[in-house]
Amino acid sequence: MKKASNPIRFNLVEVTDPKLAKEILRHNGADTYDFKTYLESLETVSGRNFNPLMNFCQGSLVYQRGKEHLKNRRVLKTFTGSKNVKSWEPQIKEALNEITANISSKKSFDLVQDLANPLYLFLARIVFGIEVPKEQESQFVKEIALAKDLVEPYVSIRKLDQIQQAIEKIKQHVSKATSQNKPHENSLLGQLADHQDEHKDYLVVSMLVGVHTTAETLCLILLNLLSSREGIVFYKNCKDKNWLNKRIDGLLRLYPTTQSIFRYATKDFMLDDITYPQGTLFQLNLKSINRSAPFYSEKQILQGDLEPKCPFNHTSFGGGAHKCPGNELAKSTITMALSIFSEKLPNITLNFENLSLRHTIIKTEPIEITVGQNRVGA
Repeated sequence: MKKASNPIRFNLVEVTDPKLAKEILRHNGADTYDFKTYLESLETVSGRNFNPLMNFCQGSLVYQRGKEHLKNRRVLKTFTGSKNVKSWEPQIKEALNEITANISSKKSFDLVQDLANPLYLFLARIVFGIEVPKEQESQFVKEIALAKDLVEPYVSIRKLDQIQQAIEKIKQHVSKATSQNKPHENSLLGQLADHQDEHKDYLVVSMLVGVHTTAETLCLILLNLLSSREGIVFYKNCKDKNWLNKRIDGLLRLYPTTQSIFRYATKDFMLDDITYPQGTLFQLNLKSINRSAPFYSEKQILQGDLEPKCPFNHTSFGGGAHKCPGNELAKSTITMALSIFSEKLPNITLNFENLSLRHTIIKTEPIEITVGQNRVGA
């Protein structure tokens, strides 16, 4: 095993101000860290082979930089646009009604197992063209959750090995779906059918991993709404989809799964008369950023008498400066789900004894959120 000659050191700066966060996200001197170079240095130190992970990084929007990033954003522009999202809405609504019907017969249910997972597997099938065999669904969701840990800082070499294996297994589902039949033209695999790129399958994998956040965010929103008197009133009002449409950005801003995102200074640059040297690592604290003035407060939003209009868009799901191709799909799906749930399951209550969340530097991940039903007149 070789000794590392160049240990990686960062000057860490936490960012909690919305204006500064917006400027950093849009500055050409701040970018994602060159993860491929980092993996190469780990290979030198550990003797491990991280070539599959490097290929994933070359196909993922999260790790791509410059021209490669822009090229794939253009490829995904049509797929993730509002026209395509609207075309999926009838099927997503049908799936949500089916999920709700299955839940309604239960005295209690788990938002993760009974709502988030079935919804995500449906999105994988309809939106991406990935049909996961029934007996493999549970393992597939676990692999997706594990793959998301790649964005965490301080990941051990052992964990990187596990993540790499999970990503390769997800890729097998993508490759199988591509080779077995012609994907529907409205799915991501259909849209990418003629796209010539050696890392195309990894692009699909990265989008699959990212969209899992939609289902998890829905769980966190429901958890937070059911945790307070104001939130319960808000939840009951969600049955009015037009009312909810005017307030959905406020919910996404208040209750995101992503807690932090990082940007790396690729060169010296100045913001607000402060010089940040090359190598500075910015940790954007989304919870603080999204709850800072001049945004409406949580109480104001939950009271529902205000329609949040903020000078800086929220950064959850890529709203505003933090652009993410899954933004439209996430908003549409979560809005429909809340509206259907509120109408058909108006009297659900949170069971605080069966509640489990996993908190990391980057995200909050729901593990178990048990909800009971108070049947009026039962």
